[in-house]
Amino acid sequence: MNGPAYITTIQDALPMFIGNAFDTVNDNWINMQDNAPPHTYKYSMKWFKYNNINVLKWPASSSDLNAIDSMDKNIKKMHTNKHRTIINDDSRFVDWCSTIQCQKFVNSMLRRVKQCILARVEKRIQNHSFPSMNHQTEHGSWLK
Repeated sequence: MNGPAYITTIQDALPMFIGNAFDTVNDNWINMQDNAPPHTYKYSMKWFKYNNINVLKWPASSSDLNAIDSMDKNIKKMHTNKHRTIINDDSRFVDWCSTIQCQKFVNSMLRRVKQCILARVEKRIQNHSFPSMNHQTEHGSWLK
């Protein structure tokens, strides 16, 4: 997929998703996408800017916090099950996820962020020796 094909997909799907995801017209949202080449092509980024769509800057490898990767895994899992539709003569499959499933993934992001922060704190505690509560410095106790 290239930038123009990606934008065509976005033009077709994004308005419906936003309309279903929010009860009323809501301009207070940010588009999150990974750093796949179609998403970061100049063509794509110019389209988002021209259409006043804020895009979340996202690290290249952050699968723990990537709802798109989670959706992709879900679609691949569904692909092996019965939820598929054949299109074209070349027997390509397109899997459709419900808006409810998409919203569940979006809603899971707060939990995922909390888990990542906790894991990072635990790792720092394991890898570093922190001063004891009674540790004295030349300026007195570090805990005031």
